[in-house]
Amino acid sequence: MLDYGKQSINEDDIKAVEAVLRSDRLTCGSQIPAFEAAICQYTGAKHAIAVSSGTAGLYLLAMALKPLNGASYKVSVPAITFMATANAFKIAGADVHIQDVCVHQPMLQNRKYGDKVIVPVHMAGFPIDISAYTNQTIVEDGCHALGASRWDGTVNKWRKVGDCAYSLATVFSFHPVKPITTGEGGMITTNSDELAAKLRQLRNHGIEDTLYNVTNIGLNFRLTDIQAALGISQLKRLDQFIERRREIAHMYDTAFSELGIVGITEDTDQYSGYHLYTLRVDNKLSMANRLAAKGINTQVHYRPLHSLAPYDRGQTLPNAEEWFNHTLSIPIYYDMSDQDVTYVIDAVKQSLIVQ
Repeated sequence: MLDYGKQSINEDDIKAVEAVLRSDRLTCGSQIPAFEAAICQYTGAKHAIAVSSGTAGLYLLAMALKPLNGASYKVSVPAITFMATANAFKIAGADVHIQDVCVHQPMLQNRKYGDKVIVPVHMAGFPIDISAYTNQTIVEDGCHALGASRWDGTVNKWRKVGDCAYSLATVFSFHPVKPITTGEGGMITTNSDELAAKLRQLRNHGIEDTLYNVTNIGLNFRLTDIQAALGISQLKRLDQFIERRREIAHMYDTAFSELGIVGITEDTDQYSGYHLYTLRVDNKLSMANRLAAKGINTQVHYRPLHSLAPYDRGQTLPNAEEWFNHTLSIPIYYDMSDQDVTYVIDAVKQSLIVQ
């Protein structure tokens, strides 16, 4: 079975994990700050805070942004994203507003939102223009996009997702299908000294010092040294992973562009990490079933948030609904061979003919 996404583990990864398992510290050891420093160096951010998942990172930010009096605050998130983007803020007590997405790429529209916090999502590894959202608190959901970049014409350079030049913070995920993996895990990047200190406390029960003083209540959202060691090793191959994903995407683009079924096309100011490769087809369920019969696992990314019971306010968001009704994610990951890619291409074309 060809899965839509999959990790790539080599002997260096295994040796790195084994070394920690043979050490004295499996958690709260030296691998955590080393991993955080490596992420800072890669993204260009001042601080990185390792956490137990991307979801944990979003939740910690939601808690850190909560007013001191505990009052609710308003947050805008796109309708097309994994539910964790909204859930993290809702559980923290925020009033979450689900917004429609663009037609060209299923991400927040470039306009002014009236909410205190805006959470743009770099969907499928395509970096959104964060500088478009001014005078608001921006939390980037970069869970798909470690390794992606966007051209910043104001300074004439490519900016890595996670450098937080125009945002308060960015969250990454290290789930096995993501650009790199730690099994489960996540990272928050920020340039704010105050926020970084608060997040480090919140991920460790809110503990401030060795006397266990606590001002802000937190929980255990720590990453282990076992996971961090794997992350450090994986990060060394990230650019290699991205390059191969882009090669596969180019093969797909070449095959599918003339058929008019490419889900997202890359803009000239984007360098996508291609966490996902999507198709837009008339009957996605039929396509998914036909591909599954050929040993190809597809996925839906995602059901619009406003169609889920916790967020159902009777909204009609046409662009998000159109995306959901016609979009399917097909396999793309580092260890796919050219033969695998050709097999998927042929299977998709055959399935279109049958439809």
